[in-house]
Amino acid sequence: MATQTQIINLRLAINDPDCIDIIQVSTTNLLPAVPAQQSVYYVVDIGHYVATDIETGASPADYKQVKLYLSDGLLGALIDRYGADKAICYAYGKIIPKIGAELPLEENQTGTERAKFVTLTAKYNYYKKLYDECFAKYNKDHGNGTGQFLATKAQVIAGGQV
Repeated sequence: MATQTQIINLRLAINDPDCIDIIQVSTTNLLPAVPAQQSVYYVVDIGHYVATDIETGASPADYKQVKLYLSDGLLGALIDRYGADKAICYAYGKIIPKIGAELPLEENQTGTERAKFVTLTAKYNYYKKLYDECFAKYNKDHGNGTGQFLATKAQVIAGGQV
């Protein structure tokens, strides 16, 4: 069973949510008035990830739930099944279709739809590239080849007269 620390470390590795640190607090009453910059707080008693844009004097009501692509349950299952290193690759693979599903929605909006569509396309391509690179690196690090067998034969030198 994956621990919450393993899940948080996986979230930081895959950048879901987009932050540099995830800090655990027991209850919403313990959320700081001066939040750490570029950080998200995981509130243990409610199981939500929250953040605020207020730099000083923030109250618990100022913290809003952060949008996540993947649930803690899914990340925990990936860690349990594949291990922490390979779970990163599979998590990228799970994020890709979610971004792909957002593309038509953003394209149909009026006004700035083109800019949003390009941004989502770039995000989709970014995660797709990470997914491909992650498996390539994992296979290289763990000695997993392509599984191909190649036929070889002796070289013919000087018409086979040697």
